Amino acid sequence: MKKNSEISVIVCFKNAEKTIKSTLESILNQTFKDFELILIDDNSEDSSLEFCKELQKKNNNIRIVSFSNSLKPLKARQEGVRNSNSKYIFFCDADDILPSNSLEVLHDIATETDVDVVCGGFQYVIGRKLNFVYDFKNVLNFDGKLINDLIVNFKENEKTKYSFFGGHSIPISFWGKLFRRDKLIDFEKADLPYLHNFDDTYGNFIIFNSIKSIYFTPKLVYKYYHGGFTSNVNHDILKDFDKVYLLRKNNKHTTI
Repeated sequence: MKKNSEISVIVCFKNAEKTIKSTLESILNQTFKDFELILIDDNSEDSSLEFCKELQKKNNNIRIVSFSNSLKPLKARQEGVRNSNSKYIFFCDADDILPSNSLEVLHDIATETDVDVVCGGFQYVIGRKLNFVYDFKNVLNFDGKLINDLIVNFKENEKTKYSFFGGHSIPISFWGKLFRRDKLIDFEKADLPYLHNFDDTYGNFIIFNSIKSIYFTPKLVYKYYHGGFTSNVNHDILKDFDKVYLLRKNNKHTTI
């Protein structure tokens, strides 16, 4: 019987033919090799699915799951989790890039510290001019105080966990984080709405209910390029905001 991979890298895509080649090359060229690559095709109409099928022929760690109906980003990620078998989960958008040692850095920390989530530094790119690196040197907790310890234990302060959803310096993205697979059970089983906007916030509200500790490393593990499948805003933005608002309002640890 084939052994389960240590990490499942989940990439959801829809009509990503212009970017997905570079994204998948950056994943397949990782120094850490014990991973499976799960590709969730959200009803693509361009050549991106065909490219993935050709790539799969050359790499036995690639699995493709295609849907004829549009899931949108949140439910597409959920399907990725449902199809995973690894100890850890890493999400990557189909238009972003991983430095070659990203998985190695995150996995080393996860195994050494036994935390639920490892969050790495990232480079944020918008167009050709706006480009900055965030490395958690000024991480704030709920009370506005600087977190000196790289490991944050949420058992000691539940409010700290949920303060990350209120415009603080912790990115609420799926990407750039290595999650323990067993902490995503609630997300995997949840009856999720069809969201295009605020999907990261909604999904992580569910996931963070099970999270007890998180480790922040300043090492660069992700290059985020604004403007792809998961960052485009559409006409459903107000409806999606209402769904996230209700989720926050019903959580006793959050403030609106």
